[in-house]
Amino acid sequence: ARLQGELKALEKSKDDKVSAFQQVYEKMEAKKAARILDSLDPDLTGRILSGLKQKQAAEILSLMDPEKARLITKRSFASTPKP
Repeated sequence: ARLQGELKALEKSKDDKVSAFQQVYEKMEAKKAARILDSLDPDLTGRILSGLKQKQAAEILSLMDPEKARLITKRSFASTPKP
């Protein structure tokens, strides 16, 4: 039970950090954000983009490396539960 509590706290900490970075990327120019996000892990990039406004996320994705954008999109659909 203690270990589960620690794992939940760790996950919340990660979620809080992602939320903080989402706020940072919201304030950046799309071109600069795309350049940085291109160099990050696709899963982390997907988590950051998922918290941005749809228009902003689309603009950033369009400026990223097409292969990386494809991978991020594919992974985001793979992690979505089917109805």
